[in-house]
Amino acid sequence: MAFASAMGADESSLEKKVEFLQKNLASATRQMMLQQFFVEETRRTDGNSGLKQIRYKSSSTDNYKTPSHVGRSVAAIHDHSNYIRLVGMGEFIAAINGIEFRTRHNDYKLRMPHRTSKEYGKTEDIPFPEVPPSVRNQNTTDDQIKELYNYFEAWKNSDHSKYDYRKYFQPLMCYLEGAWTKANGDKIDEPFESDRHFIDANGWFDLQERVRYTSYTGTKSRLENLAYLPTTIMEFINDTIPVFAQWNYRIMCHPIKQEVPLSHVVLVDDLKTRMKSKQTLEKYASSRAARFSLKRDIPNKQIKRGYKGSLLDVIMAEIPGKDNYPGKIFDKTIDGNKVLDLDGKEIDVSRYNRAFKTEDKDAMGVNNQQRGFSDNNLFAAKTEQPKIAGLERPDITNCTIIKKKKVCKMVRHRWSYAIPLELIYLTPLSSWNPYKLTMRTGRDAKRVTAGGRTGDCRNPSKYWDGVSRGKYYITPSAFFSGGEKERDPADTTRGESCVIDPNDKPQKVVASGIRIFLPEIKGIGTLRTRFPIFPVYGEGSPVWKELNALIDYIMNPNAYPYIKPNGNGGGTDVDKDTVLKTGPSRSTKTTTHYHSVTLTSIQVAELKADKNMTLQVTTSTANGHEHDLDLYWDSKRKKYFYKQCDSRKICWDRHGRRLIVTEGN
Repeated sequence: MAFASAMGADESSLEKKVEFLQKNLASATRQMMLQQFFVEETRRTDGNSGLKQIRYKSSSTDNYKTPSHVGRSVAAIHDHSNYIRLVGMGEFIAAINGIEFRTRHNDYKLRMPHRTSKEYGKTEDIPFPEVPPSVRNQNTTDDQIKELYNYFEAWKNSDHSKYDYRKYFQPLMCYLEGAWTKANGDKIDEPFESDRHFIDANGWFDLQERVRYTSYTGTKSRLENLAYLPTTIMEFINDTIPVFAQWNYRIMCHPIKQEVPLSHVVLVDDLKTRMKSKQTLEKYASSRAARFSLKRDIPNKQIKRGYKGSLLDVIMAEIPGKDNYPGKIFDKTIDGNKVLDLDGKEIDVSRYNRAFKTEDKDAMGVNNQQRGFSDNNLFAAKTEQPKIAGLERPDITNCTIIKKKKVCKMVRHRWSYAIPLELIYLTPLSSWNPYKLTMRTGRDAKRVTAGGRTGDCRNPSKYWDGVSRGKYYITPSAFFSGGEKERDPADTTRGESCVIDPNDKPQKVVASGIRIFLPEIKGIGTLRTRFPIFPVYGEGSPVWKELNALIDYIMNPNAYPYIKPNGNGGGTDVDKDTVLKTGPSRSTKTTTHYHSVTLTSIQVAELKADKNMTLQVTTSTANGHEHDLDLYWDSKRKKYFYKQCDSRKICWDRHGRRLIVTEGN
C-alpha cells in the first residue's frame, strides 16, 4: 500500500516535471519566433522592399566603385537571346516586407500565372505578339524588312498616328514575388522555370547546409545554383508544437493591358555607376548598368493621380497573386473595416496592391492607407492557397454570444508579396519567321545540331537543320545593320548563323530571343527592350533620403533657391509651392471649417499647360476628415476648381467648387 502511494507520488512528480519542461520549451520556442520577427521588423524600418546587392566580381579602395545593386550591369542582367523565351539575370540579394533572401542564378523564362486555373504554381507561356499584316503581306523578305522598320520607328517615337505599333509591341511587367510556404517534408519545390538553372540541393536542410558552408568559407557554387531562403516559425499548435514555414520566391511576367509608351520610361541617374565608369548621362542611359522608373501619370487618362494612383499601381493591380488570374477576394482590416480602392469601391485583394482606403478614418483622421508601416514599394495580394503558410485571426464582424462570452469565427489569412523587377517589350521579332524555318521540339530538336552542326555559315555541313528552343534564330540578319551591343561574359548569343529552310536553302539569320539591346537598325539606331525598374532597398533609409535631396540640390542648385548654406534662403520663387484653400463648409452636419491643398511648381505648370488635365489631390485634415479632390485650372477665369470631391460632384459638407490661392500663384 505504501509502495503504491510512493509510485503514485513519483508519477505525479514526473507529470509535473514534464508539464514544466513543456511550458518552458514552448516559451523558449516562442521567443525564437519573436526574435525572427524582431529581425524582420528591423529590416522593415531600415529600408523599403527592394534589391540590395549583386555578387562581387571586383574590388576597389573607393567603395562606390564596388558592386551594389549594380556592377557591370544592373541586377546582373545579361543576354540569352539564343533561347526562345529566356531572360538573363544573375544572383542578387533582396528584401521584401522585411524578409531578406539571396537568389540562385535566375535566368527566368517568360511565363505568366495561369489564365483559367487556380491550381497552385500553375503557369503558362506568355503569347508572343503578332506580326503586322502589312508586313506579312509583302511579297519579298526585303520588302517585309522595310515595312517592319516603320513599326519600330513608330514604337521608338511613341507615335501611333500612322503606324499603330501598340498591338505588336507588348509591354510585360516582370516581377519578383515572395511568400512563406508550408514545408513539403524536406522536398524543395522549384520556384520557377529556367532553361539553365535550378536549386541544386537534395532538400531544404541540405540547401541550408550548403549555403552555410559557402558563407563560412567565402566560396560559391560554380554554377550559381544555390539560394539562401530563410525558415521561420509561423505559429504553434496547441501553444506548444511549432509550425515551420519556408520562404520561397519566383520571377513571373504579366502582359500589361495598360498602354506603356517608351516616353513613359524615365532614366534614374546613378552617380555611383557614372563615377566609376566615367560616363555621361547619355552614355549611361545606353548601358546595361542603367536603371529606370515609370512616370506617375497614366497615358490617355484625363485624371493624373498623385503617387497613390500612379501608372505603376495600375499595372500591378492587373497582376494576380497565388490564386492566378481566376482569383477574386475582398478583405477587411484587423478591426473589421472593408478594404476599398481609391474610388471607394471594394478592392480585389487577390491582385497586387499597395494603396487603399478604409470605410472609417483612423486616429489621425484619414482613411488613405498603404501596405506596411513605412514601405514605399510593398505590393501585397491575398490568396486562398493552402500551400501558403498563414495566420489565424478572429473575424470581429462574425461573432456570437455563447454562455455570455463573445466568440468570433477564426479565419486564416494567407498573403504573398511582390515588387516590380523589369519592364520588357516583346516585339514582332519574337514570331516573325519570313523564311518559314522549321521549329523542332521534343526529341526532334536534336536534329538541329546533329552531326556537329554549329550554324557556321562558312561550312555547308555545319548549317543548322531548323531551329529549336535553345537555337532560336529566325530573324533575317539583313534586318540589322550592326552586331550585338555591349557583350558580357555571361551572354550565350552568337552572331550570324545559317539555317536550312524547308526548300533546303541556307538562310542567314540572327537570334530572336529577349535582348537588352537590339543590334543597330539602319536609320533607326539601337533600341532597348529591357528596362530594369526595380526599387532599391537602401532608398527607404533616412540616410539615402537625405543623400538624394543633397544630390538633387548639387546637380541643379538653381531649382532650389531657398536652400542656402547659411540657411537664409534667397533667390527667386521658381520652385515655390502654391497653397490653395477651399471655401467654407456650408453643411449643417458640421461646424464651419476650411481645407488646404499644396501644389508643387511642377504640378502648377502641368495644370496650366494642359486645359484637359485633372490632378487628384488630398486636402489637409479639418474637423476630423479630409477630401480627395479632382483639381483643374480654368484658363479662361484664371482660377482653380474641383470637378469631383470624394467621387461626388460636390463635397458632402458643401465646400464650394472654387479654391482660393493663399500662397504662390
